Amino acid sequence: MLIPFHLQAVPVGSPVSDPGWLTQPVATVIAAGVALVVACVTLLGIWLNHRQHLEKETSAAVERRRNEAREALVEALDVSGRAWSLVGDAHSLHMGLITDGNVRMAETREALAQCRAAQAKLELLALDGDGAMRDLTQVLGQIWYDIAENPGPGYVDFKPAWAAHGAAISSFRTTMNRLRTKYDPLITELPLAEPERFCGREGSEAPAAT
Repeated sequence: MLIPFHLQAVPVGSPVSDPGWLTQPVATVIAAGVALVVACVTLLGIWLNHRQHLEKETSAAVERRRNEAREALVEALDVSGRAWSLVGDAHSLHMGLITDGNVRMAETREALAQCRAAQAKLELLALDGDGAMRDLTQVLGQIWYDIAENPGPGYVDFKPAWAAHGAAISSFRTTMNRLRTKYDPLITELPLAEPERFCGREGSEAPAAT
């Protein structure tokens, strides 16, 4: 009678087949190593995704900041140019350089108030570090006071207003270029007009004393 192979007795002392290096402990270590590598790869993917998300949020915040700064500088340039022109016209009337026209009191006061508001905004955004907008606002306010709010017969020098307005425009341009270089090198440089564009008169020299 044939005895099935799996029921056949194995003689004592028979040699056992060598499993080689892949023993049960080694297999366990390999499985653990594979699981550790998978976990590390997964963690690295999560970290890279989080970092990319933070970079996008930072870029968006920087872009918003840049746009806010640009709008504030353009607004300051606009209102200071208007105030400079109105005060300049009032000065010309006061000094007799022009005889036609009237001093626009309400309009000039409003323009100077807008200058002060723009100055406060620039200071709040840390965009008037050299104080150029503050100096221009103070100079225009003083000239306006001397020729309209508390007029007198004496000579009022307009040269400080020329200097302060030119310094403010230069400061705006420098700040805009700094923001452009730091945040977005590809942004088109904002063209800034020269002082004579806002005064309504030709020439770059201050009015001569009479």
